[in-house]
Amino acid sequence: MPNPMSGIYKRLAEVGFDRKFVKDHVLPDWWDDELASNAPSRLIAECDIARHLGLSLEQLDQPSIALSPKPVRDFRLKHSKGVTPADMLPAVVVAQRAAKLVLEIAKPLPPFSAMLSALEVRSRILRSSSRIDLESIVAFCWDQGIAILHLAPEHLPAKSKKFHGMTFFPDSHPVIVLAFGSDSPPWLAFHALHELGHLFEKHVEAGGLCLVDSEIDEVNDDPQEQAASVFAVELLTGDRAFDLPPCGDKLGRIVCSMEELGRTLKVDPGSMALFFGRSSGNWKLAQMILARLREKEGAQRTIADALVAHLDLEDIPDYVERFLSCLSAQVVKTA
Repeated sequence: MPNPMSGIYKRLAEVGFDRKFVKDHVLPDWWDDELASNAPSRLIAECDIARHLGLSLEQLDQPSIALSPKPVRDFRLKHSKGVTPADMLPAVVVAQRAAKLVLEIAKPLPPFSAMLSALEVRSRILRSSSRIDLESIVAFCWDQGIAILHLAPEHLPAKSKKFHGMTFFPDSHPVIVLAFGSDSPPWLAFHALHELGHLFEKHVEAGGLCLVDSEIDEVNDDPQEQAASVFAVELLTGDRAFDLPPCGDKLGRIVCSMEELGRTLKVDPGSMALFFGRSSGNWKLAQMILARLREKEGAQRTIADALVAHLDLEDIPDYVERFLSCLSAQVVKTA
């Protein structure tokens, strides 16, 4: 007689949740599939699967009922050329669940207000930091009641299309979830600022739909995407129409120009390197500049450290700890 879990794994895979993801992040670490032959034990597994993946116990318990995660219509997908919401759904379900769990175990957060312009956000960041960089952006988010976290793409369901950033309100506080597969601080700052643009331009509001950006770094003619990018540019430079000045044609000279711009604008020179990449379309050269600036790693740890500082990690339920292992840094384990 086949093990009941085989059928459950097969049905989950049909809606994008592969066996490895389910076993690594959803089921208890002590789980053995042989336990599914016992109905009370199988119910434990089904409860964890249902609560984490937006499914109902009725769906799981009856093989004739098609599985359908609840958040299927609860998001707007941006930059969706060739990608449908169904393609992105498993990753979105995981991100939404992780965000909700983070807010459940977060220490009290200040109330969030979207009544700030890009220049006001820039001013607030520079009140407590000498420059605008990933660390100061993350600190600003938490100070404003915005939770921010990073999911490792390799920890997301294998067959799901991945996203770069998403923003939504699980409750009265917004959450920014980044899932861009980079550990470069300027890159994740670049994506975080874009998501802040969506928040402060009120593209995402409490009670509204989640907004998912599949490709932030692509040129796009969507008005909301353009507005979010302009917000990010104005926040970084103080000028919504900022135009990069001539910076030479040799790598060494360009690096010096980025460093000089960074000092002048009070911004991480790595962010200027990405601005160069976006303006010129030469992302390969931008990556070489980041390497020269030694801005290639440390971003995920920066985000995780700030997250740990804002969580109440006493008596975390096992199922919460297990699921949050999909974060790029296992914040519960490292606390």
